[in-house]
Amino acid sequence: SIYTKLNVSRGFRAPNIAELGSNGKHERTLRYEIGNPDLKPETSLQLDWAVGLNTQHVSAELNLFDNRVNHYIFSHKLNAVAGGDSLIDDSPVFKFTDGEARLYGGEFSIDIHPHPYDWLHFGNTFSYIHAGLSNQPDSMRWLPMIPATRWTSEIKIDIEKINRVLANTYLKFGIDKNWSQNHFYAAYGTETRTPGYTLFNVGAG
Repeated sequence: SIYTKLNVSRGFRAPNIAELGSNGKHERTLRYEIGNPDLKPETSLQLDWAVGLNTQHVSAELNLFDNRVNHYIFSHKLNAVAGGDSLIDDSPVFKFTDGEARLYGGEFSIDIHPHPYDWLHFGNTFSYIHAGLSNQPDSMRWLPMIPATRWTSEIKIDIEKINRVLANTYLKFGIDKNWSQNHFYAAYGTETRTPGYTLFNVGAG
């Protein structure tokens, strides 16, 4: 009824040609990008651990992870000697560099299906991710594109047979709550705060 899993993994990514050798205006981003031939490959070490419960009435699992990325590659804006933004061809200048990143978090899920009420399922999932970059100013301390804390809940009713035409039908009601994301990559106007929101849904099939 109770189980656990443990996984240790390594990751590797070599810098691409743009990160190593760029020297010109990037028309899509409207930036003048400068590569860095001294960049080292990104390497990561991740630890995953899970513990779960699987019984006649309840299934539950807790998953936790911690991922540390060495030489995480990103671009940063250069400043002019006299202050302000460094400009080439009227475009701000960005140069690729690296740093130390860390991502950790987890997910907890539980599905309650009490017997003898096999037709009823009550499922919940909660997830959280923290992702930051070490030794950076406040506007650059969080990694971009990180989802906010989230909770989903669903009640599902299974009906094996209604009549000679309808069989294996279901009806479900759900809620999807997303908290506000205040940990965002604010540098250079890349991202903005995302307010929290809640969705309700109903479905049948």
